[in-house]
Amino acid sequence: MIDRDALRERGTLVCSRLNKAVEQVTPPGIGRWDRAWDIVAGADADFMVALTAWEADPCDATRELVKHTFAAVLDAWRRAVAEFNRERASR
Repeated sequence: MIDRDALRERGTLVCSRLNKAVEQVTPPGIGRWDRAWDIVAGADADFMVALTAWEADPCDATRELVKHTFAAVLDAWRRAVAEFNRERASR
């Protein structure tokens, strides 16, 4: 029997880890730069879909999808940071 509450708690922990990882790769103020959200929206949505799928069916395939989309969110934030820094440097 799958303990759904435990899976949701683990999902919350994964989200917390992702948030901390994003904080480590992003500079202050980037969250107020609208373009950042355009850059990360797709990856963020894919992560949430993967996490929901894993919570519904915690198998190897969904766990790997969560890992993959977690990394994709961080990559998207890194791209956003690069654009943010280029824009700030060109001012």
